[in-house]
Amino acid sequence: MYFFFFYPVGTDAPKQGRGIGTYLLVTTLLAVYLIRTLSPVTYGTLVGASFFPDHPTWRGAFLSLFLHGSWMHLIGNGLYLAIFGRQLESRLGFPLLALVFVAGGVAGCWSQLLVTDPTSRLFHIPVIGASGGVAALLGATLLRFHHQRVRVAWVLLALLGGITKGGATFVPTFVAVAFWFALQVVQGLVAWGNGGANTAYGAHAGGFLAGIALAILFGLPAGVRREVHRERGRRHFERGDWWAAIGELSRHLEIVPGDDESAAMRARAYVVLGQIGDASTEYLRLFRDARQAGDVERTAELYRQMRLYAIPTNLTESGLLKLAYLLRKGGHRREAAQAFLEIVNRYPDGPKAEIASIRRAELLWELGETEDALLEYERLLASHPESDWRELAEGRVDSIRALTGRSGSPPPSGNRSPSATPASPARSAAGPRRSRNRSEA
Repeated sequence: MYFFFFYPVGTDAPKQGRGIGTYLLVTTLLAVYLIRTLSPVTYGTLVGASFFPDHPTWRGAFLSLFLHGSWMHLIGNGLYLAIFGRQLESRLGFPLLALVFVAGGVAGCWSQLLVTDPTSRLFHIPVIGASGGVAALLGATLLRFHHQRVRVAWVLLALLGGITKGGATFVPTFVAVAFWFALQVVQGLVAWGNGGANTAYGAHAGGFLAGIALAILFGLPAGVRREVHRERGRRHFERGDWWAAIGELSRHLEIVPGDDESAAMRARAYVVLGQIGDASTEYLRLFRDARQAGDVERTAELYRQMRLYAIPTNLTESGLLKLAYLLRKGGHRREAAQAFLEIVNRYPDGPKAEIASIRRAELLWELGETEDALLEYERLLASHPESDWRELAEGRVDSIRALTGRSGSPPPSGNRSPSATPASPARSAAGPRRSRNRSEA
């Protein structure tokens, strides 16, 4: 005899936000169930006020949604809620997600009433569980995420043959949800023919159909068009089908021109194919928009990619200095050091070269990259012997040589104070020892 078990464990749909509302619902289910352990009498009172087919109420239908008969019942519904609720919340928001969940649960209770034989014992026992609400989420998922995939964990047991197999695989959402619904219908018909079952298959079907109806009402199918080409492009990109990825991403960007993440993905595909001109155009636009929006994280990530692919920023000396300060302020010290280096290399005789050199050296010192910091300090002393930062640079050079055991002397200069000591990074960031009017843009 064979036993086959399967359960969803995730989806590949991109998610936005933290899903706090979904986890709040899961926590609520858990908290209500804990009442069963802490106060069985109170829990019994709640069950008594829930939905009974022989005396149905709207309040009872709502209450039944949060009650469960066992830990396995709770865990199963909680898992489905966490997986499918999370992605729906990222598109609907928590208020509409909660509405779908509650409406599905209520609809499920009344649907179960319609399929329950008034002469059977099931007509006199409560209908409890979040299955109707979860089924509504599956119905909405079918319309909104049918182009995505569900990750399903499975186990095959053959006890007599000693065979145990298991694994996890991605299944198209349409196939997974349609199979789930078909299974509920078949099991429900079998149970109905045998006089009923303890599982409320009618609630599953009713909640599922309610979820589909609400998804249509909220316009969820229209959102698929905004994502289907992006997801196809992402999958092509992950497989290394670069031209196919560019084609799908381009179609997506025609519909959603402001999707910078997809544009950056297309730019990387251009780089791999050697289409540097197209990649540069894409990156420069994204880079400009990120800086103008003050999005430091996005700016830093794009700057890293552009340096990796040797795509020039096309910024002026002042523009590079502003970029470096923006990155440093946002905590991206390594990227800021690279921007300062770009100033020093591209504009060695420019008015910003001196300040860029000392700022880069100080960042390298803070990052613990003493060898590179030493080289930058020595370059500053050699290229700007009359620098206001000379005393600081000489002190840093002495400190680094003492730490590394290296000998030598800095480039010759004018008067040097033998007692000079290195300043702290906080002090060096404030400016030189003696003031002089200068622009740090």
